[in-house]
Amino acid sequence: MKDVTGQFIPLRQVLQKFFELPDVFNVMEASVKELESDDDGMLRSFIQSDVWKRKRSMYPADAHVFP
Repeated sequence: MKDVTGQFIPLRQVLQKFFELPDVFNVMEASVKELESDDDGMLRSFIQSDVWKRKRSMYPADAHVFP
């Protein structure tokens, strides 16, 4: 037998700290908007998929939603 330990890392707190870093939120938001508006028929990102479009439509247009 060998003792095994684990750690619980709350994702909400990790994401909050990440998005509080300088310019991270603004860069992410701009990137998502750019990918969402790029509609040339080529799928380059999950953000351009029908799955993401359905998920995104579940939130108000002015909500900040990241995959």
